[in-house]
Amino acid sequence: ALVMICGSRVCERWSQSAGKARVCAVCMVLAAIALIGLAWADAGRLNVLRPGRPALTSTIKRAGAVLLYLLTCAQHACRPLKKAALNDHVPHASRGRWNALDGVTRFGWSGSAVLGGYLVDRGGYALTFVV
Repeated sequence: ALVMICGSRVCERWSQSAGKARVCAVCMVLAAIALIGLAWADAGRLNVLRPGRPALTSTIKRAGAVLLYLLTCAQHACRPLKKAALNDHVPHASRGRWNALDGVTRFGWSGSAVLGGYLVDRGGYALTFVV
């Protein structure tokens, strides 16, 4: 949570010079690259996340996995900017409807997290990218 709070503050300041859309796009690409990195690590190439494997001996590998995980928080750090951009471009009278629709999409994201947790438990993190 602290990473997302700090990230939101950084995104807010950066958006004043670069614009909300550009900052959100960069954050989403950064998070996607980090997720691919985590899947790559789980596939055994870094022997970091695979269940049942021996404990890591390298602090650098462990720190790399933590860094990749923290970078995935970039997609959530720009959430306030996305909400502000939505409200900037929607007429005041229909903001409630659009925010409700946005809430439904966020609920769908939470539901997919349950499915993702099940898949990770069954076959490892890389399996979620196959589905």
